[in-house]
Amino acid sequence: MIERDYIHERVKARILEMIRSGQWAGSLPSERHLAAELKVSRRAVRDALTGIEADGVIARRGKRNREVVRKPSTRRKKQATVGISFMGELYNERPSLAYTAQLVREILMEQGIHVVLHEGSHERAARTSDEYFKELVLANRYDCWLVNDANLERQRFLQDMKIPCVLVGSPHEGIELPYVTIDDQATFLHAVNLMTHKGHRKILYSGISRQGSAWTQFSEVIKRYRADYADLKVTEVPAPLVNKLQSWVNACSRRLKPENGYTCYFVGNPFHYIPLTQALEKAGRRVPESFSIVSRYDDRFLHYSLPTPTRYTLDPHKISRTYVRQVRQVLSGRTPPVQGMTIVPELTRGKTLGSPPDFGDEARRSS
Repeated sequence: MIERDYIHERVKARILEMIRSGQWAGSLPSERHLAAELKVSRRAVRDALTGIEADGVIARRGKRNREVVRKPSTRRKKQATVGISFMGELYNERPSLAYTAQLVREILMEQGIHVVLHEGSHERAARTSDEYFKELVLANRYDCWLVNDANLERQRFLQDMKIPCVLVGSPHEGIELPYVTIDDQATFLHAVNLMTHKGHRKILYSGISRQGSAWTQFSEVIKRYRADYADLKVTEVPAPLVNKLQSWVNACSRRLKPENGYTCYFVGNPFHYIPLTQALEKAGRRVPESFSIVSRYDDRFLHYSLPTPTRYTLDPHKISRTYVRQVRQVLSGRTPPVQGMTIVPELTRGKTLGSPPDFGDEARRSS
């Protein structure tokens, strides 16, 4: 597979090879002729020629003509190395992340880039995760790092040490590093609009950390919708604590009772929703079938839930290409034209989204 976004680099390499061999001396053939000969689009040829021109190998003569002004170097460039850092037990805990990381690795390797994947908390021993991360980065001076789950301390370290990197997720305030993130604001707006439009006014949620930017965005969206729906009530289901599991189950059960009026559950993190359903089942309780469930993320773990929740999904191939695009910008030595890139998830309708049982027939039909 040739990555479409970078086919012009393959074209560039082919044109340089022909110039180096003496096949083309003096003026180059036209873009149309090159596109036909190399069996690629004129856009790919134009992008390749722009790169060769920037390298000083060719120069423009007039509007359409390009002339060879020097032979390209025969020295092979040093192979670039990219480090991918996932600080958790990637392949055991996050199968969706593992798949995305594998796709990124395959795309980069197809482009001649060496990739080293670092994951797993088992290597940290007695050190804190932040200490381990700093030691890892300083011991491996890669041409670029792709860093997942970087807190403020790690982001400051990367910025202060001028480590070439791309963040997976949003940068904290005061951090100016290239990043790729999911557009949580768009997801929250769409999800809350979807739930309120269906008639839900008492909504439970879980799995949105109060320490991150996602919480700020979620709070702003709720505040905006409360201006339109005075009766809108959104209540948190706290994350499970191992040493207080029974009290957590009891608290969840109370909120799920029909007399409390909650009719919808917004799952901020599937890893909170799944322990909830399992713990309730062991206690002889369950999420009522009449409940609507919407998940902020998709994950393979969700497919163990029946029925499968309505959820927001990301195409792993699309997100992998976006990561690679930012990494390539860093490897080129150029400041990315857009410091950050955002990806908007798409809604996948499961079998868990409907109107509340007492929602009027007329409103149900309109939804």
